[in-house]
Amino acid sequence: NMVILRWRGGKVKALQAAVASAVLTSSARLSLEPRISKPERNAESMEIGSSSVSVTTLDVRSNRLGAEGAGLLAQVLKDCKEIQHLNAGMNAFGVSGIGALATGLGHCKKLSHLDLSTNWIGPEGATHLAASLPLCVSLQHLDLSMNSVGPFRTRRLAEALGKCGSLQHLNLSRNALQ
Repeated sequence: NMVILRWRGGKVKALQAAVASAVLTSSARLSLEPRISKPERNAESMEIGSSSVSVTTLDVRSNRLGAEGAGLLAQVLKDCKEIQHLNAGMNAFGVSGIGALATGLGHCKKLSHLDLSTNWIGPEGATHLAASLPLCVSLQHLDLSMNSVGPFRTRRLAEALGKCGSLQHLNLSRNALQ
């Protein structure tokens, strides 16, 4: 089964309503297409809380969620523990957003593919991720490209990734690591 939700209005409440009302199976795919309309976003409270929600793929790339949206996405991840694929690239999370999202990632034991590319997390954001990534015991594919991680805090990230025994693919391109 594939459930595709078009999230064009920019309201996080639309995500809440769509997920809460959809009957999703363990093979469901939840996809939010990039919104094309107004550039402003209106992040609102999001609660899923339904034990019947079983999403394995969540694609929210290019939605300009920002730090506030990252915090709400972290709440979703705490409720949707079956997530295997998360594409959250190009959302301008920044340092505070990735810090919030990292708290949700710690609940995703089945997460195998994670794309956080182009989110401007910087060195401090990489440190936030370093605390959570080892908890993602099934992680096989990680894309952190174009995040301005830089060379200064990569040691902590490298140590954390060393604890990810399932990791097979890592993309750190365009991070000014030298």
